Amino acid sequence: MQPTPDTAEPDLRSYLDVLQRRKWIVIGVVVVTAAIALALSVTQTPLYRATAEVLVESGTPQQIFDPVTGGYTDPVRDIQNEIEFMQSDGVTAAVEEELPDAAPVTITAREDADIIEISASSDEAQLAAETANTYAEVYLRERRQQSVRDYQESASVVQGQLQQLNNEIAALTSELEGISLQLLAPAPE
Repeated sequence: MQPTPDTAEPDLRSYLDVLQRRKWIVIGVVVVTAAIALALSVTQTPLYRATAEVLVESGTPQQIFDPVTGGYTDPVRDIQNEIEFMQSDGVTAAVEEELPDAAPVTITAREDADIIEISASSDEAQLAAETANTYAEVYLRERRQQSVRDYQESASVVQGQLQQLNNEIAALTSELEGISLQLLAPAPE
């Protein structure tokens, strides 16, 4: 049984014939689509993104003197804490004080390192770069000030413990001197 022209599957020649007959429609669709894409790209405002990277070093003064954990911390938790610190009201207010027209930022952690990325997006390239850099600088300054306060607090604790030990040594020394004077004293006859 031979297939009739109605039931035969179309071949390449039949597709080419359709394209030949409808070539102006195909050309029109391509030109209109290209024109729309060009118009959208020309009228669209460019968006610039700048990224500043900050290396996060773990370890605080309190961890040095921690006899329980020996200073071990969870790196993922440390990075999340630093991101929360960056997004805190104190850091945000300090950035707004230095750069009142700061662009919006996104703060993310890099998966393969202890690095936090601060990305700023703006229709002005300079503003995006200034915002990302200002956020990084303010974070580092605030974190440095916090570290100095932590070290001073730890030093104060150590000084207190040292003073207490010195007092105990002085008490023991005077007690030993008293005992040695009793041993050296002539025995009553």
